[in-house]
Amino acid sequence: MTEHPSVWMLVSRLADGGAERLTVELASRLPARGYRVTVCTTRVGTANGFERQQAQRLAAAGVDLVDLGRRNRLDSLKMRRLAHLLRVSRVDVLHTHLYGSNLWGAILGRMAGVPVIVAHEHGWSYKAGMRRWVDGQVIARLASAFAVGSASNRTHMIVLEGVPPEKSVLIPNAFFPRPEHAGDLRRELGVDEDVLLVGTVAKLRPEKALDVLLTAFTRVRAEIPAARLVIAGDGAVREELERLARELGIRAATSFLGTREDVDTVARGLDVSVVCSDFEATSLFALEAMTYRSALVCTDVGGLRELLTDRVNALLVPPRDPGALSRAILTLARDRGLRARLSGAAAVRAGDFSAETLVARYDALYRSLLAGASRSRAG
Repeated sequence: MTEHPSVWMLVSRLADGGAERLTVELASRLPARGYRVTVCTTRVGTANGFERQQAQRLAAAGVDLVDLGRRNRLDSLKMRRLAHLLRVSRVDVLHTHLYGSNLWGAILGRMAGVPVIVAHEHGWSYKAGMRRWVDGQVIARLASAFAVGSASNRTHMIVLEGVPPEKSVLIPNAFFPRPEHAGDLRRELGVDEDVLLVGTVAKLRPEKALDVLLTAFTRVRAEIPAARLVIAGDGAVREELERLARELGIRAATSFLGTREDVDTVARGLDVSVVCSDFEATSLFALEAMTYRSALVCTDVGGLRELLTDRVNALLVPPRDPGALSRAILTLARDRGLRARLSGAAAVRAGDFSAETLVARYDALYRSLLAGASRSRAG
């Protein structure tokens, strides 16, 4: 093993999603532990403000950024460059994120002779038959380890996909501190202190089930007419969600904020934070809401049920149940004492998921796998 191992992170883009944020945060912290780090994006980015900020963050941490420039899934010729770069750069560890990068990285990494390949999934639904086969029979066979963020996903990975237990590594997500902001959400929205603010921060994808939140909020508004809903983030279903809000008659009471870097401003301003996903590993927004003491309502799925305990540090509800979701929101809306008790306990619980712990776990994983690869070559 070299004195300063070379680690490459492979991800499609530096988009505003949990997996992409974790990639940037982990890559930015690894140089302090003696690694030479490069982040390689496969897709052409949108050059929006968020992606530029992420690139600047990497540069400030001494992390190189390589863009392969694929324009779509069929643009596979650009991936041939990756195998060449991995070979000539003498990469020690290739850490790939999300399904597409996991598949390309496992195949091309082995072709390039990379000694350690860590595939990383950040939460998925285990519904696609071909996906299960590729994960279990291709990626898992070629990768040195398959990292996962929750115990439930690790069980699914082993039982449903056939990933060998010894290759499946559980490393929960972490809360990554960001620069503090002095924003005031209520002033921004022009609402008084006594107005109930309910909201979330999420990548606007179908699995986040924000249509369920919109439906539940109509029932909240029936009980508390002045209540407001805040949805921060962007994504593929934003137009669909805005159209649904109009159809439900709550568009004027719903603020779509778009991508926000000041998640602390949003979380601190909310009376009730909601994570209503169909599936999650370890939700980054849940950890942020916990840290900033915003009372949480979450679906009782995946890593959320490992992170939180019903009526101890959050209220947990079944997925895809707008009635249960609205009742939980109303319970917290009407009981300030309960909100304070749950959010206080959640803040204590968030301390178990520090960035330092996550980075230390990946450092230990890389070094263990590199030592094993060295022994194999020697043998």
